[in-house]
Amino acid sequence: MALRDAKSQEGYYGEVVMSVLGTFHLIGGYYQAPLGVKNRGTMHFQLLTGDIIPVIQFSAGYDKRNVGSVFKLDNNSILSAEVGYKPYPFMMVSTLYQWTFKEKKEEPSGRVIGYEQQRRIEPKVSFIFNF
Repeated sequence: MALRDAKSQEGYYGEVVMSVLGTFHLIGGYYQAPLGVKNRGTMHFQLLTGDIIPVIQFSAGYDKRNVGSVFKLDNNSILSAEVGYKPYPFMMVSTLYQWTFKEKKEEPSGRVIGYEQQRRIEPKVSFIFNF
């Protein structure tokens, strides 16, 4: 597939990366397409700790699609945090925590009355290869 065959699309993307003393890295991005349509954006925020403590890793993230209200946690939101230990430079043992939200509906009418938190805990073993 050539670039000339790609379908054109209106929209914009912005990203901000901030590093605090070369240790904490804050990343934020927002994508909006098509222009003029409300609540269609996609947002991503991430915190990385880098090598503050070489054998301990920590990261956290917040993603949301169909952004209407940034701080309202709903069925379009996902929060995550990962804490890991590196026993060897090529291996990390970690635990990933994820929070998603499910619509809570009123029985007879089906009207959304709130959002119920869903938690997921996932143990992981990762192998790290630098190319």
